[in-house]
Amino acid sequence: MKLRLLFVMFVVSLTYSIAQVRPIDPDSLMKEAAILARSRSYQQARNLIREEVKKYPDYKDLQFAFLNYLYWDGKTDSTLSMLDTLLLKYPEEYHLYQIGINTCFSIDSTCFHHFNSLAIQQFPDSTGKILGKTAFYYHDKKAYLAAREMADSALKYQDADTTLQNIIFDYRISEGYRLPGIGYLYYWIGADPSWPRHQFFIEYQFKSDFGIVIPRFHLASRFNIRSWMGELEMYPKFGKNNYFYGLIGFSDGVLFPFWRLAAEPFFINNQNIELSLGWRYVDFGSLKIHSFTGSAGRYWGNNYASARLIYTPFGNIGANISGVASYKYFINNPLHFIDLKVGYGVSPESEYLDFGLAGTIFTRAFRFSAAYQFWLEKAILFRLGGYYEWINPSPLRPFNVFGFSINISFLL
Repeated sequence: MKLRLLFVMFVVSLTYSIAQVRPIDPDSLMKEAAILARSRSYQQARNLIREEVKKYPDYKDLQFAFLNYLYWDGKTDSTLSMLDTLLLKYPEEYHLYQIGINTCFSIDSTCFHHFNSLAIQQFPDSTGKILGKTAFYYHDKKAYLAAREMADSALKYQDADTTLQNIIFDYRISEGYRLPGIGYLYYWIGADPSWPRHQFFIEYQFKSDFGIVIPRFHLASRFNIRSWMGELEMYPKFGKNNYFYGLIGFSDGVLFPFWRLAAEPFFINNQNIELSLGWRYVDFGSLKIHSFTGSAGRYWGNNYASARLIYTPFGNIGANISGVASYKYFINNPLHFIDLKVGYGVSPESEYLDFGLAGTIFTRAFRFSAAYQFWLEKAILFRLGGYYEWINPSPLRPFNVFGFSINISFLL
């Protein structure tokens, strides 16, 4: 009995010992580490293959995998240290230089230019390609000036990607531009269907370090009468990401308000959440309206969405509360987008504002607008828009408003 027990213990011990000394397959570990890396568990992925990296210093794929996990995890010092070792062994591996260039982006220009120079020395026939990839990397990081400078350098070489021209254009749009333009708006108003409203305008939009400024002049006609309005719209910047919206407009008071004023600061935090609180004023002569408004919005990716409330008091008889929800999808740059708005109620914020409606707190309204703004040959900016509003000005009968607009601006 004792001999049998001793024999069983010997077999178990031998089996365990064999299992302990059985070599581990590094390829299997690499597959497991790759699964962890895909779920962004980079440290666990490194821990899984760390010993194998030491055991197999010449196993290139294993070494590169460990380097990638360091780079993706933002371990800058360890990444650069391992890069120095691998570049001595594998100077022909282009992606090693790219990791060095990208890692140095957030450190300093000396480190960055070091890896760029090494890559160009090793691959002189791919200079344009190397500089171009760096330009695209800068652009993705929203470092538009550095991206433009790198794109300018890359385009001097025949092997450069011609789409680098888009980076130069985006920098121009993001940093400063001048856009003179003209536009036309048409409103068919169900309350007086025989008298649609035609409205023309000219404007000059320019952007600088100060912000955006847009002087504009309108000319409208309806009921066989003409009316004009001049206005100045501006968006000066302050702080890191904040800006101010200001508007001052004045007219002959026939089809437009005598005065139209607006003031509203916008604050954007590190999470790209935007908050604002502002004031509006419209003067129809015998009727003067003050409104108070606030909005909350958020930027994410190429998207922006916001919600706004407008509170308009009318002395002792009550107040009008209206609102609008907005969504923008930016396609290539800040001036190329799709714009959607849905609103309720009549206020000085409405795109169509009629004197007869502005003074009643009993007006119920629903409105929707959509616009698409796009570039033609990176020189002409088009904007096409449509507008619909259902208005129920109790005790009057409800009616519809349909409208469309077209704007054309020229990039100088």
